[in-house]
Amino acid sequence: MGGGAIGCLYGGWLARAGAPVTIVGRPTHVDAMRARGLRVSGVDFDFHVPVNASTDLSALTRSDIVLFCTKTRDTENVATALRSFLLPTSAVLAFQNGVDGAERLAAILQNPVFSASLVVSCYIEGPGHVHHNGRGDVLLGDFLPSRGDAIERGALLDGIVAMLQRAAIKASLAADIRLTLWTKLAMNCGYNALSALCRARYERLVSTEPSRELMRTVVEELVAVGQRDGVALDFEVVLKQVMDLAAGFPRAISSTGQDIAQGRLTEIDDLNGYVVRRGRALGVPTPLNEALQLMVKVLETAPVDPAFFPKSEA
Repeated sequence: MGGGAIGCLYGGWLARAGAPVTIVGRPTHVDAMRARGLRVSGVDFDFHVPVNASTDLSALTRSDIVLFCTKTRDTENVATALRSFLLPTSAVLAFQNGVDGAERLAAILQNPVFSASLVVSCYIEGPGHVHHNGRGDVLLGDFLPSRGDAIERGALLDGIVAMLQRAAIKASLAADIRLTLWTKLAMNCGYNALSALCRARYERLVSTEPSRELMRTVVEELVAVGQRDGVALDFEVVLKQVMDLAAGFPRAISSTGQDIAQGRLTEIDDLNGYVVRRGRALGVPTPLNEALQLMVKVLETAPVDPAFFPKSEA
C-alpha cells in the first residue's frame, strides 16, 4: 500500500524472489509498471520484474501481508479507506517513518498490525523505476507484546521475517521495538530537516562542525524526551549510530529534501514535530527540533526549484 520509493523497492525485491506482489500507487507509476514492469536499480543490480499494479485499494483484497508504505500524514485516511477490503487475517506492517505508525493503524484496522523500522536509502528515479542507494534492513516487532494473543502474534511475525529473508532482505526481530523505533527517529530527526534546509547530502552534514553540532543538539533533545517517555535510550550510543549512518549513505538526500525538491508536503510533523509534541506533553523543552520543524514548513510553501538538489552536486 503506497507505490513510492519504499513500496516499490521492497515490492520489487519480493517479486524478484517469486512472491505475487500487488502495488497500489499513483497513476503515472501504475501505468509504467503495467506497461514495462517495475524497474529496480542499484549499485549491484538492475532488473525489471512483473507486478500487479493498481490505483484501486480493492486490489489488495486477498493479500496475506500488507506493507503499509504511505506517508505518515496519510495514515488515517488510507487505513480507513482500506479497512473494508482487507481479509481479517491480513497482517499489516507499518513500513513508515515515525514511531507510532502501528498504533495509529491498529486504532482503525482489525487486522494484526506490527511495527517496522527500516534502515534504507532509495528514491523514485522515474515512472515505474526505483533506485536503491544502500542498506535495506528491516527490524520488526510487536508494539503490544503483553497482549493475550502474544504467542500467536509472535508466530506470525516469525513467518513474516522468514518470508522477507527468502527474498534476500535483511530482516530480523527487534529485542525492543520501541527502542529501535526511537533510535531510527533520531536518525530521521538528525538528517531529514538539515538535509533539506542546507541542501546537503549526508556526507556533508557529518563532515562540517556546525551541522555536527546541530545534529548533536537534536539528538540530545530527542533522547531527553524518549527517556521521559520510558524508552531506554543512551545518548552516546544513539549519537554514534546517528553519526555513523552517513558512512553507509554518503550521497543520500533525505526524504524531506526529496519532498521539498518535488514540491510535496513533508513528514516533518511526525519526525522532529513528534519530538516537539511528546516533549510538550512530558514537560521536556525541544527548541531546536521545533525550529527545524517550523523552518521546513516554511520551505514547503516555497516555489519548486528544479536545481534544489542537482544530481551533479559534488
